Amino acid sequence: MTQVVASRDLDLIVASTSLNQVYLFNLRDGRFVQVIEMNQYIQQPVAESGKTTKLNYRITQLRTTWTGYVLVSVTCLQGDLPNYLFCFDVNGFLLYSRNDVRRIHTMTTSKDSKWLFAESSHNICIFTLPDLKLNTVLSSPKLKIDSLCVSSDNRALLAGVEDGEVFCFGLNLRWKEKEDEMPARVDEEDIRNTEDLE
Repeated sequence: MTQVVASRDLDLIVASTSLNQVYLFNLRDGRFVQVIEMNQYIQQPVAESGKTTKLNYRITQLRTTWTGYVLVSVTCLQGDLPNYLFCFDVNGFLLYSRNDVRRIHTMTTSKDSKWLFAESSHNICIFTLPDLKLNTVLSSPKLKIDSLCVSSDNRALLAGVEDGEVFCFGLNLRWKEKEDEMPARVDEEDIRNTEDLE
């Protein structure tokens, strides 16, 4: 297992593997519930004739919400294939997905399960749940954000940056009919090189 998150509200444990599987277990007794095969939802690299391709994707973030959403971020490790963001229900049924997101380094959700906050390429993208519509983009071009935390009233977003500082963004969340534009892709070679593909 590469990542594990637990939800007391759902009595659920969600764990990912290096083979891009997401396992769901019952929190009380550890009973297996479901497995989600993420590779069936992502674009695989085209293999040259007679050659096998390396696994080109990695699950980088997992989150659950008390209303029963399982959120999964899947990142392309090499090349120009898309990155993905998925919203499943607790039975492994795909509700919504996006394949235009930048690489997500960290994400969190609001307490009411209506908002997803994701840091991507020095931007904080705020999505509505469960439809994953991009509502707002907060830019932080000089900050490399490592962690996010939202207040229980959804009025403040705390961002921890790599040098140890914490920044507070005031929030006034409103549902918008029109989506914001996804931030432009930036060069992330330094991040790709740290990934272990094996």
